[in-house]
Amino acid sequence: MCGAVEDDEAAVRLGGPQGWVRLWNRVVDPPPYGGLEFCIEVGAADMAARLHRVFVYNEAPDTFVVGLAESFAGWSGQRSWQSVNRDVTITAVFLSRGHVDMTWVLAPWRMNMDWRAEVTVRGIQAGEEMRSLAAGMGVLLG
Repeated sequence: MCGAVEDDEAAVRLGGPQGWVRLWNRVVDPPPYGGLEFCIEVGAADMAARLHRVFVYNEAPDTFVVGLAESFAGWSGQRSWQSVNRDVTITAVFLSRGHVDMTWVLAPWRMNMDWRAEVTVRGIQAGEEMRSLAAGMGVLLG
């Protein structure tokens, strides 16, 4: 479970006041399940939502973001990643002039909760900023 520490030095942050994401508190699951879990928070002006115990067994979101960073020249359509329990979805759309909009959706269906939070972080630089995000996520989740 995510600890009560709010200012975790190992946290990964993206965005600003118009839309932001924070990931923190990786915990490696013991065998037989393996994998890992982490906490995520999304927010914007006057809104924040937090989800604990996001489980990842195969492809972690850092691998998805590495793929986006490697595609800095662009792609058509949208690319998506979803946690194994479908609580978190990340969608990326490449825009003109080398920027990406990333939409982060939290929807904790597994806990019989009826809420959904969605934040779009706009104008992420497809090259250096995406590589920096991938590196930070790799350190936290790798």
